Amino acid sequence: MDLEFNKVYNMDCIEGMKNIPNNSIDLVITDPPFAIKSSVFIAFIRLFVNNLLN
Repeated sequence: MDLEFNKVYNMDCIEGMKNIPNNSIDLVITDPPFAIKSSVFIAFIRLFVNNLLN
């Protein structure tokens, strides 16, 4: 099964992840735990994105 970019699939996540090519994902963001301060989380994301762009 070929996955299309920017499309939502309703399937078992483990089965769906098997269709994702290796080394094709740079970052996965999930709903962080409540204990993480939003400013720390945002700073981490900015640092990660800046490293990708440079």
